[in-house]
Amino acid sequence: MFEECHLEEYRTLRKEIDSNQQIVSNLFKVNASVTAGIIGFGLSENAAGGAVFLAAYALLIPSILYTASQQEVIAGISQYIRVVLEPKLGLGWERSLHLLRTRGLSPERSRFHRAMVGFYMILALVPVLALAMAPDIPLMSPSFWLAVLLGGFTAFLSRRIRRACDVGFHREYAEAWRSALGLQAEAGDGPDGG
Repeated sequence: MFEECHLEEYRTLRKEIDSNQQIVSNLFKVNASVTAGIIGFGLSENAAGGAVFLAAYALLIPSILYTASQQEVIAGISQYIRVVLEPKLGLGWERSLHLLRTRGLSPERSRFHRAMVGFYMILALVPVLALAMAPDIPLMSPSFWLAVLLGGFTAFLSRRIRRACDVGFHREYAEAWRSALGLQAEAGDGPDGG
């Protein structure tokens, strides 16, 4: 009975990871497209002192924060699966993946996340460059300096995505799940919630 419940929990959590990864991927594509559209519009229209270029940050900043939070959720779920469910079920996907990552043998994941973080950093600076190239906007304008500040802040925020994908961050989650299991055992709940 417990094994069936754990297996169903495992399947549900794997689906949640897949769903979150799809959301992150789609959001990444939307950001690239919309930012390019905003920049293109701003360059072709020479709009209102550069304010249109700043609109990109209204999308980028919340998107980066949301992407980082999704990656953190994925880390928490994957480590719960690795520490709590897989030993009970005799499964090993997350445990094997963790070994590959901690030994540096899984470059695909790190390349994707590095590319995503790098691309978000570039997207953060594109409005600044667009403002610098706009012929009617002086470099000392408030719009330009606001874009510089927002671009730097956005690039800084994108590092949070990198942290959420870091092996050390996953290790912290694994330790937290182990502590939670210990607290359950001390409280008499047992690992199966009994």
